[in-house]
Order: sequence, then structure tokens, then C-alpha cells
Amino acid sequence: MKLLSISYLGRIVLFYIFFVFSNTICCQILVTNTNASGTGSLADAINIANSNTGPDNIFFNISGSGPFIIQMPTSTILPTIFDAGTIIDASTQPGFYPGIIELKSPSQNFGNGFTISANNVHIFGFKVTGFGTGVRMSKNSSPFHTVYIGQVGKGNIFYNNAFGVGMYGEYSTAVIKGNEFFDDLANPFDNTVGIHLQSSNNIVGGINSGESNHIHHLWRGLSYASSGNQNILVQRNSFWCNTTPVFNFAGATSTPNIVVANSGIISGTASANSVVEVFYQDTLGICTAYPCQGQSFINQTTTDGAGNWSIAGTFIPNRSVTANAKSGTLHTSLFSSCATITGIA
Repeated sequence: MKLLSISYLGRIVLFYIFFVFSNTICCQILVTNTNASGTGSLADAINIANSNTGPDNIFFNISGSGPFIIQMPTSTILPTIFDAGTIIDASTQPGFYPGIIELKSPSQNFGNGFTISANNVHIFGFKVTGFGTGVRMSKNSSPFHTVYIGQVGKGNIFYNNAFGVGMYGEYSTAVIKGNEFFDDLANPFDNTVGIHLQSSNNIVGGINSGESNHIHHLWRGLSYASSGNQNILVQRNSFWCNTTPVFNFAGATSTPNIVVANSGIISGTASANSVVEVFYQDTLGICTAYPCQGQSFINQTTTDGAGNWSIAGTFIPNRSVTANAKSGTLHTSLFSSCATITGIA
């Protein structure tokens, strides 16, 4: 019985070893330092993931107290991510707070922070500073590739990049949630763009708490950059102090109008059967010199067949409100002109 028991245990062990090292579960790869290359570095972890076909989970345990800056050397960037299912999660660093791990460009506007050439890649919890593009994916042939940038509780901070996120090609898509995009507050607007979308079917923000992106102090907050793309969904994000909050090259839903705005109702017109979101503009009172843009989400509704919409509630007198709309496969619209809430319901 003892020999049979050992033989049975041995088979279990062999099965476990096969299971762990097969491609059915992810490989756990640990980053232990801020070096630009070599054992324990983020670059080395990406190389290991690329060599292991199948899902990989890159996590962090760097000793000491943050912030931890991964400073890329002159003319050097991280390896391109080629392995599908790779998750790079800076929020796994003990003591995590947004920005505790910063990936920093060797020189202003040089190269890409993360270059994606695989499907189902996730980038969570980083501060990405000073690159030409913070996260870039380009895919011009089938099949589709999707990158997930940020998540509730583990969004990224994109600071002072020429483009925070850049998506290019007919077959690249992004789900972008819970991030912050901004430029140098002391010297903003030097042609920086938060999110540059030259592809279709992207999702920016979401309806759940913590999914909105905070986009501020940029030359262009969000750019629809190609006439050949469609169906970019922008939901409940927070825009403020951007020179152009949303730039539409082509493909956006018609901009809605606010006709009535008082303490009890906000109503207007938009494309028939479109979804309309309503926001307070500039809740901090610091962006009066900039175009109208939605900072604090109020509510959403759907227009009727004639394009009429309204929301009821208790609204703050003398505050400015704006709205956007999305119809069918068109992109979410630009923000409407602002209207001021009157005290008369």
C-alpha cells in the first residue's frame, strides 16, 4: 500500500509540473529593481514573457520606499510586447499608490513607453512620463488586437507625453479606463494629446464608478484622428482645462444642444435615438478661459425619435452644464456649448 501511495503521489506531482509549465496558466514573472535592463528588470520580464507562449503576469516587489523610477537610458525603450495575454501590473507593488512606479523617457517625446504587438495585453498602475507615445499599438491586418489600459483602482498616470495613448490601424482597439492624462501644469499645451485614436471600436471610460478617465491641461484631450474609423465610445469621463477637449477629424455624432437649463430640468435636442450625457463644466472654477467641456457627470438619457431629450433632478443654480451624444456606430460627439443653470424650475 505504501508503494502504491508513493506511485500515486508521484503521478500527481508529475501532472502538477506539466500543468504549471504548460500554456494553460500564466507564468508569474517578478520585477525586483528599477534597472533599465538585466535580471529583475521590467525589460527582462517582458523578454521572458515574449519567450513563453501563452498568458504571463508581470508583477512587482521592489525593495525600499517609492516612488520607483525606471529611467530608460539614452535612445533606449522597452522591448515590444509580442506575447498575447501579457498582464503588466504595477499595482502589485507593496504599498501601491498611483505613480509609485514610474516609467520615464530618456528624453522628451522620445519613443514609446509600452509598444504593443499582441492581443489581450493589460497595462495597469504606472506613471508614464515624457515619451512620444506612452502606450502605442498598431495593427493593420486581421485578427483584431485589444489592449486594456487601466482598470478601477489601478489606472495609469500619463504625464507630459506627446501622446498618452496612440492607437493605429484598422485592427487595433483599446479599452481605456480609470487613467489620468495631463501635461506640465506650469507650462501646458505644447501640442500634447491625451488619447489619439486612429482605429475603430475603442472604449474610453465606462458607466461604473472609477472607470472614468481624468483628462486635463492638454492641447487636445481626445482625438478622433482618421476618417476611416467608427464607433468610438466615450463614457462619463472628466475633462477640464483642455485647449481642445475633443478633436473630431471625422465620424462623430452631431453635437447636441441644450435648450432649457434650470434647477429642476435640463433638456435639449440631439440626433434621434442617441444616448446623451450631461455634465457640470469646470467644477473647480479654474478653467474659465478654456472651451466648454464636461468635468462632473450628472446623468444620461436617450433621445426620442424626434431627437428630444430631458433629465430631471435638483441642479445647482449658476453652474454651467454641457452635454455630448452618441448615435449608432458614430463616435461620441463633441461637447455642446455651455448653458447656465437658472434658479427657476
